[in-house]
Amino acid sequence: MAIGMIFGRKEPGDPEVDRCLGLCRELHTIFSGRHGFVCCRTLIHGMALNSIPQKEQCIDFTGEVAEEAAKIILRELNRERSQE
Repeated sequence: MAIGMIFGRKEPGDPEVDRCLGLCRELHTIFSGRHGFVCCRTLIHGMALNSIPQKEQCIDFTGEVAEEAAKIILRELNRERSQE
């Protein structure tokens, strides 16, 4: 969501949507490359729902994705600034 808020379309038909989709695809590829899946249901398969191990895993995944999204956002903002 953060990537979309910063790099998403500002109005219907905005061509920036292609850049945003590419950045989101990059994040998706990073996560799926590490874990094999992106579906929460698959990632927690075999874990008791609402158990401490399941919650810890979800917290870890969420933090990991937030960190990678922040890296992508900062890289792109720095790239924009260097082109000014």
